Order: sequence, then structure tokens, then C-alpha cells
Amino acid sequence: MSTHEPWTVSTIGEALGNGELRRQFLAEINSAPVHELSHVAARWQVRVEMLAASAERARKIQTIESEGREIPGDRDVTDKILALAEQARHKGGA
Repeated sequence: MSTHEPWTVSTIGEALGNGELRRQFLAEINSAPVHELSHVAARWQVRVEMLAASAERARKIQTIESEGREIPGDRDVTDKILALAEQARHKGGA
């Protein structure tokens, strides 16, 4: 997803793929009251962005390992993920 294009229900669903996450997302969107739709979508947007970032990181790690190099940086990103989630909650409530 380009950073210049807005997320839509369709693009979030596509980014989740055809699995259980996509079904869960669509069920939440379809059952949410209209006044909560933007909050539900924002939560899932954050999830998609986190999944995409994790997948990109995994691809980089796989490439580095296949080249026999040492993986740089701290592998525990829990604090970073929690900070991003907190930012998303504040943006969604603004």
C-alpha cells in the first residue's frame, strides 16, 4: 500500500489475505454500528501495517541469513510495537 493512498475497507481486507484474519475483519466491519466504523477500520489498519512491517523485516532477515551475515539490531521489538499501538489509539480517538 502506498503511503499516499488512503486505506479502504477493500485494501485492508486485501492486505489481510484470504484467511481467518480477513473473515474476522469483515465480520467486525459488517457488524459495527455506523458511528464506530472509522474506529474499527483504524484498528485493523494498524494491524495490517504491523503485519506488513513484520513481513518486510522477516524478508530482510532471511536475506541476511542466507548470505551468512549476522542480523543487525535488537530482535525484541515489543516496546516498538506497543508504542505504535499507543500512537494508533491516540490517532483513532482524535
